[in-house]
Amino acid sequence: PDIIDINTEGSVGWMLVTILNYIRIIGPVLVVLLSAIDFIKAVVGFDEKAMKEAQNKLIIRLVAAVLLFLVPTLVQVLLSFINATTCTLG
Repeated sequence: PDIIDINTEGSVGWMLVTILNYIRIIGPVLVVLLSAIDFIKAVVGFDEKAMKEAQNKLIIRLVAAVLLFLVPTLVQVLLSFINATTCTLG
């Protein structure tokens, strides 16, 4: 059995892909929740500086969420290449 096979349940590749898929879901949810909390604090406090900081944090979080989406995809592609390479060598 292949250790890196992303299709075989229980393999390292499958577990890694599963964990990264959970991160794909949790990342955007955290961006929305944390940004909403920051904006609510800024609006309730009537603070322009806090509003500007909340906007900056939102941009940083959105970039991080996009990266979180790209990393699992890149890992899946790498695992499929590694798996294809090990299968053709044998």
